[in-house]
Amino acid sequence: MNANRRLPNAIYLLCCCLLFAAAAHAQPGRWQWGIGTSVHLSNPELAVEPAATSELALRPGLAALARYRLNRKANWQWGPFRNRLNLFWETGLQADGLAYAYVAGGETISRDYLSLEVPLKLAVVSEARGFPGWRKRGMNGYGRLGGSVGVVLPKKVDKAAGGLRETAEIGGIRAALHLSSGLLRKMKNGSHASVGIFARIGLTPVVRGQLASAQIDPPLPFRSAGSLFGLEWSCFFGKAARPRLPEEPVDMILCPRL
Repeated sequence: MNANRRLPNAIYLLCCCLLFAAAAHAQPGRWQWGIGTSVHLSNPELAVEPAATSELALRPGLAALARYRLNRKANWQWGPFRNRLNLFWETGLQADGLAYAYVAGGETISRDYLSLEVPLKLAVVSEARGFPGWRKRGMNGYGRLGGSVGVVLPKKVDKAAGGLRETAEIGGIRAALHLSSGLLRKMKNGSHASVGIFARIGLTPVVRGQLASAQIDPPLPFRSAGSLFGLEWSCFFGKAARPRLPEEPVDMILCPRL
C-alpha cells in the first residue's frame, strides 16, 4: 500500500519541479494570464450494476490559468485556404466539482467531492487567413492536449439509502488526460476568448467503495477515476497596444561631396 502511494506522490512532485523550472527560465513578455470555467458530466465509468443503476452528475469547474507562447509558428495551406498555427504551453490551478450518482430502490443517491489539480497542456491556435469571413470576425480554432495531476480532498461515506448500505473512501492523487477543441475569438487588444468541448479521462482511482444489502452477498465493489466531459470556456487577457508617436517630418541636410 505504501509503495502504491509513493509513486503518484513522486510523479506529482516531479511535475511541480518541472513547472517551476520552466517558469524560472521563461521570458516574461510571453506570459499571458486568464480564467476558465466548465460545466461537465462526471464519472461516466461508474459500474454498480446489478445492485443499482449509475447516473451522470452535472457539476461545475473553475480555473486560474497561465500560458506561455512558444516561438514556433507553422503555415498550413490547402488549396485557397490558409492557416497559421501558434503554439502555447498552458498551466495554472483548477478546481473541479465531481460527483458519482446511482439509482437504487427508486431513490437517486449522489456523493460530491472536490479535486484540486495543476494542468499542463499544449495548446494549438489555428489562425484562419484564407477562409471567407472568418478573419474579419476574428474567429479561430483551437485544440488542447495534455494532462493534470492533483489531489482529491479526502472523504468517507458510510450511509444506508435505497435499501443499500454504501461504504466508500474518496481521496488520493488524481491524474488525468485532457483533450479539448473548439472556437477561439481573438480581440484587438490581444485577448483570447474560447469555448469548446472537452474530455478529462481519469487515470488513477479516487473512489473505492462497495454496496451491500441482504440480497447482495458478497458486497458489490465499485471504483471510479473521476472522468468527466462537457463544455469549457476560457479567457486570456491581453494588453492594450501602445499608441504610436506621430511621425514628424525630418529636415535632411545634404552635404556636397568633397
